[in-house]
Amino acid sequence: MKKSIPHFRTPIIILTIFFLPGPPPLALLAQDYAWPTNASRSLTSSFAETRPTHFHSGIDIKTWGREGYKVFATRSGYIWRVRISPFGYGRVIYQILDTGETAVYAHLKKFSPRLENLMRKLQREQNRFSVTKIFKPYEYPVKRRDLIAYTGSTGIGSPHLHFEIREDATTPTNPLLKDFELKDTVSPSPISLAALPLNLGSQIDGWPGPMVYPVRKTGRNSYSVEKPIQIWGTIGFAVSAYDQANGVSNKFSVYRISMTLNETEIFRSTFDKFSFYRTNQIVLDRNVWLNEHYGRQFYNLFMETMNQLPFYHANEEGQGILYTLGYADSLSHQTSYLSWLLPEPLSSSPMAEFDRIYLHTIRKPYEVVESGTHHLRITLEDFNGNRSVVHVPLLVGQKQKPDPQWMLLSEAAQAFSTTGQKLTWARLNSKYGWQTIDTPDPMDLLSDDASPINSGGFQSAGFGPDTGIYKVTRTDFTGVEHFPIFIVRDNDYPAEDQFELKLIIKNPTAVVYISSNRPVFSPLILFLKNDTNSKELELTAHDLRNFTSWLPAYDLGDDSTTFSLYFKDDVVKKPILEKQVYYRRVGKDESGTIRFPESDLQLSIPSQASNQDLYFGMKQINPVEFELAIPGESISQIYDLSPRDVPFLKKVELSFSIPAKTEDIRQIGIYAPNLRKGKWNLVSNVYDEARHRMVAEVGSLGKLTLIRDATPPQVIFLYPGNGKTINASTPIIRIQYEDDLSGIGAEEDFRLLLDGEFCIAEWDPEDKQIRYEVEGPLPEGTHKLDFRIRDRAGNESLRSANFTVVGRQ
Repeated sequence: MKKSIPHFRTPIIILTIFFLPGPPPLALLAQDYAWPTNASRSLTSSFAETRPTHFHSGIDIKTWGREGYKVFATRSGYIWRVRISPFGYGRVIYQILDTGETAVYAHLKKFSPRLENLMRKLQREQNRFSVTKIFKPYEYPVKRRDLIAYTGSTGIGSPHLHFEIREDATTPTNPLLKDFELKDTVSPSPISLAALPLNLGSQIDGWPGPMVYPVRKTGRNSYSVEKPIQIWGTIGFAVSAYDQANGVSNKFSVYRISMTLNETEIFRSTFDKFSFYRTNQIVLDRNVWLNEHYGRQFYNLFMETMNQLPFYHANEEGQGILYTLGYADSLSHQTSYLSWLLPEPLSSSPMAEFDRIYLHTIRKPYEVVESGTHHLRITLEDFNGNRSVVHVPLLVGQKQKPDPQWMLLSEAAQAFSTTGQKLTWARLNSKYGWQTIDTPDPMDLLSDDASPINSGGFQSAGFGPDTGIYKVTRTDFTGVEHFPIFIVRDNDYPAEDQFELKLIIKNPTAVVYISSNRPVFSPLILFLKNDTNSKELELTAHDLRNFTSWLPAYDLGDDSTTFSLYFKDDVVKKPILEKQVYYRRVGKDESGTIRFPESDLQLSIPSQASNQDLYFGMKQINPVEFELAIPGESISQIYDLSPRDVPFLKKVELSFSIPAKTEDIRQIGIYAPNLRKGKWNLVSNVYDEARHRMVAEVGSLGKLTLIRDATPPQVIFLYPGNGKTINASTPIIRIQYEDDLSGIGAEEDFRLLLDGEFCIAEWDPEDKQIRYEVEGPLPEGTHKLDFRIRDRAGNESLRSANFTVVGRQ
């Protein structure tokens, strides 16, 4: 006789088949996705927004600052994983959908009743608050729009629902791709445009460093940069922009960005999905240098080296970068940087031919542009198709420095007596600045009767508004206005304390900026000296107060470099400015350990920690002089480590030497200042006994120091207060703690007893509260709370409180 299958097993068999790997049935694909909550149809954050070390992997749905809205299953499937934690996502549900995708619902206040009971039971079994439960496919099936939870604010952040849809376990996708209806008729808003020189000798309006330009609105969704941007070399662009939607003030990321040059698209990014394995590469899509120096998020409009993100229409390194024809030849005459390209003298190769060889050798998909005017168009688009366009006029050509850049009136009279060039003349007025004038007769220059130049500045006694100082600027046939020639009545050496030198390294270029707080009327000269180099650096005057020079960053060497500034005709005297810098270089494909002189600090850098060579520097700051007071015992100087403005793709090890016999080593930690919040954050207090070093793995550099935390946490019984009488038999016990330095690291670091019984209390690290909801009614009478808490430095507080229950609600 044939054995029949028991009826109760049939659903199990069907469900098992239902979730076998492979394409789902067409009927399932036709099912739409339900909006996961009744809180709102508005967002507070969008997909792929910028986070400090990663992309935002979902959307955040607005709950108007409140908790307790319903959360629904977006499709049929089964609940696979549920977790309760004080950190990260807080209370979170992972659901496997009938499509094979995973939906994530995070920061929940509580789960649906059945699921809540299962998780509470698990907490009691494990005797802890943080628990995780994994379900098999047939254990917790749900249908589309089944109630599964309620919105909250657990984990990190204010009340909202974080919602994800993952293509697979490691690939979050943009949930808006599932045809959810959201009202949005607002176009993205551009803020500014950045132009970045990406190689030696490149220029943006004559400057060797990045330049940022505001954009102005010219139409409903049309914007432009005010005047043409002069570019030369290899140039990348980045845009700062945000998106908004109807009815909310929140600012979102832009969904799609494209860039066209003269109507040819050369770059496009669309933020549809990414891999968790690549999310750290956000530092290659969003510009770290610009964020550090301008405090705003910029989207790169070009493909950086080592960028493996899937957002781009052509995943080729160098995509979106402009190359100006003639750049390689020009650079070959300024430096030996490209000498490896050709065995014969570089000058023997025609300009166009040398460009061809250079581009063929580097094999990058640069967009080659000839001298003259060009039009760049950047289109910003949100998910609903609302667009804004930024128009950027470009002027391609090298801005050249005249030689000499300074002349006396007598020299200028002779030099400009027979010129046929297109020149613009301006005369300096102490009240109104540079005023354009007609081309003067050479004899007028010789008879100039302006008052003598005086180092005291324009407003010194007897110094009239007409200074006798001229500026002559040549404009070539392409429209490029070159660096000016300054014509002065006599050489003048102003005070030595008026100059400041600033060095910025933007690999592979080091840019020297020299500024003066008063006008300079004599040419300057700059020298560099270290163990491997001793040479003069050419200075370019942009105006009478600002000067630049550039050099290959590797010329800084692995030692101390001294910059010395002189007046050109006075080099035998002492320098008017001298500055010493110390950098250690680690190539991007190298690893190394850096020990800074006169410090107990060292860095260990793995290979390919960044997509570029790294130049490490360090300055020491006396803690007494630092703007943020140290609440504990200061153990070391404050070290300001650079670079902070380059992308790190791997963590580097930072360590401090700690003598083996140091008492209470656990109390010592590495801390970083948070100036915005006015506090010190613990980076690490991991002590390596074998090396006698305090060690931290860090993904960025900045200010760091050693602090001893010897103060235990402070404790306040919020409810019930010590000695208080209440009439609630199932009170919600709330305890507040404060800890200025190391903080609380894990739920094992506190313990709450009620009448001697252990309580599974909920911990909110953001609000620094411990919360316990009494499950059963307490009898009338006096009850005792015992609370122990320990910070990450091992300092412990023990507190007790008594309260009395007098009635029942």
